[in-house]
Amino acid sequence: MNWGPDLHRQVSEWLGRTAIWGISCDDLPETENRVTLDDSLCDGDGIPAPRLKYTLSENSKAILRFNRERAAESLEASGAYKTQSAEIMPEYGWHPLGTCRMGDDIDDSVVDQFCAAHDVENLFIVDGSVFVTGSSVNPAATIAAIALRAAENLLTKRREIRGSL
Repeated sequence: MNWGPDLHRQVSEWLGRTAIWGISCDDLPETENRVTLDDSLCDGDGIPAPRLKYTLSENSKAILRFNRERAAESLEASGAYKTQSAEIMPEYGWHPLGTCRMGDDIDDSVVDQFCAAHDVENLFIVDGSVFVTGSSVNPAATIAAIALRAAENLLTKRREIRGSL
């Protein structure tokens, strides 16, 4: 950590002179990526913890590499005296999507268009897991829209929904 004159020099270099590019891409579905239940790790109630298996595809690696190179070129063309690049920045978060796919066909999806599970009565899954895939941006607004649509449908058809009293 810098102190005294070194800190002043560093702040002088960075302040008002720093640009950061965040590169993301649409990471296509991969059949090997999945969420399962852990065989040994459980929470305080004995419920198995989720285990995420994820490998960045060669396609996604190539897209990210290409765009990192373009970002560096643009910064250098604008007079940057120093550029840094990280291949993957996992601490910035990821959005696991597609583990409970939405669709009409019970053979290749988990929930219907209103997030109702095909094979479990009164189970609704309303989160990013229902997306077949996602763009490279935060899915929060779309999740909120799907949740609103699911809730409105549930209220409108509450007496018709399977398993209702």
